[in-house]
Amino acid sequence: MGLEELKRVVRFAAGYLQYRTGYDRHDALSQYLRLAKQYEVPEQIDGYAAKYQELKEVLDAMLVFCQTHVDTVCSNDPSCKVLDYGCGSGRYLRLLQNYDIYGVDANRYTLQKHTKTLVPKAKLYAFDLSDPHDAEAAAFLERYRCRFDIICSMTVIQFIRRSRIEFWFTRIATLLKPNGRMILNFPVPKDLFDRYHVGYIRYTPLEIEQLLQKNGFRIVCAQSNIYNQKFDRYQPQAVDYGYNIVAEKITPCE
Repeated sequence: MGLEELKRVVRFAAGYLQYRTGYDRHDALSQYLRLAKQYEVPEQIDGYAAKYQELKEVLDAMLVFCQTHVDTVCSNDPSCKVLDYGCGSGRYLRLLQNYDIYGVDANRYTLQKHTKTLVPKAKLYAFDLSDPHDAEAAAFLERYRCRFDIICSMTVIQFIRRSRIEFWFTRIATLLKPNGRMILNFPVPKDLFDRYHVGYIRYTPLEIEQLLQKNGFRIVCAQSNIYNQKFDRYQPQAVDYGYNIVAEKITPCE
């Protein structure tokens, strides 16, 4: 076994142990908060530091997917309320400026230094909706309960603590109007070794669909983002880099 294979086995073992024991580290978010201060290009800030050029085809497809479904629901109505949860530098928000747009991200630095400039129209908030002790999140939830037509969250849920992911979905459902829509993108595990990560987890589409259904959603659309370039020797030639889901809230507001 070579050094790279050994490192991969160790990473898997550490992630799997945390998964089985329920231990919740949040290293992925901490790393994001730290690295964002080093980058200037929006795609870099949003977590694609080394590979955003190679991933441009996939990133562009995600942008089109989000904008298409938002436009379908909002029909150019400027009063349509759209929230981008985990908005980062505002790559998605800048495509949605015909609407009443809101951005939430845990990284206050990025919101103030980049997002505010890139999307000046957006109403921006810094908090963690998955944290039950975050006072700003609680205040936002109370103020905007059942107010949003659409909530987008692109490549975000893998950073949410596994023990809080269901709580996060419950809160998202609380913010949406009846018949409001959730637009999600998330990376899926390429293989068993890719399933468990130290600090975060890659969910399967079935797991996310079940969480959505449990919280009063029905699946409207689901599709894979297939990317054909190999990033490392362990990947098959066709990589299911990410998964897109659109879900409609079918329960009334409480």
